[in-house]
Amino acid sequence: METDHITICICTYQRQEMLKKLLMELNELKTESLFTVSIRIIDNDYQKSALPVIREFKKKSKFPIQYLVEPQKSISFARNKGIEKSNSMIAFIDDDEFPGRDWLVNHYKILKERKISGVLGPVIPYFDNKPEAWLVKSKLCDRKSYPSGHVLHWSHTRTGNVLLTKELMNDSEARFDTNYNMGGCDVDFFKRLMNKGHTFIWCNEAPVYERVPLARQSKMYFCKRAFLQGCISLNYAFTKKNKTERAALLLKTTMAAAIYSLCLPLFRLTGTHVFMRYLVKDCHHIGRLLAMIGIRPVKNRYI
Repeated sequence: METDHITICICTYQRQEMLKKLLMELNELKTESLFTVSIRIIDNDYQKSALPVIREFKKKSKFPIQYLVEPQKSISFARNKGIEKSNSMIAFIDDDEFPGRDWLVNHYKILKERKISGVLGPVIPYFDNKPEAWLVKSKLCDRKSYPSGHVLHWSHTRTGNVLLTKELMNDSEARFDTNYNMGGCDVDFFKRLMNKGHTFIWCNEAPVYERVPLARQSKMYFCKRAFLQGCISLNYAFTKKNKTERAALLLKTTMAAAIYSLCLPLFRLTGTHVFMRYLVKDCHHIGRLLAMIGIRPVKNRYI
């Protein structure tokens, strides 16, 4: 029987140090002889800023390395470059993350057992420093997690930690929509595939860890990210909705923004962590409202 092969795709943009640390951790991955592994790096910087890191890592990598450049600055273009002409299982991990040694083994086992199209796993925040108390208590860096085997809704998907079957790559829908230049193409990707009958589940035993540098620990960062995510969410929230449904969404978003804004002074009295949690929700809805009238408060995905 032919051994399965997994291609690990990493899209990167000017994060040389994080990429270097990720590659070092990938070199420690276990396979238990269940599958073979190769690593494909897609540099979304036309100046090839990741190339020196790749050249150095190739000298000690125990897995084959492929380096590609996607000059069009867009995460959707970079992800499509990663799966282009693919003839293997595909794993995605972000360049600011790193896995445990059993990451792929645990994904692979549940994928083969359940015979589904893909499996996603937790992304756990990792701090090199001691974060401020409000940040930890607000849980703004935490993401939802589920029991292993849980069947996911499209709104709970992403490509920061996922293993996809070789067969899925043959589906014409298994491409990222390049209209999503600022992000959100991964949610749209899973939504379209689920609408065609594909199933994706959760593996809680296959976590990756997301580095949270100081630049992403400020209150301003979380507000900007919420504005951006609010804008992006409008794209798939409006998909195939009629005028009545769009009007209802507009009303719901307006009411949410108004209520959160009015209540913020009260939330302030209960602590910075509570205030920030609801300020971020407010910024998300305001960002969506602004996008509805054509205003994009955050124009750079790499905030």
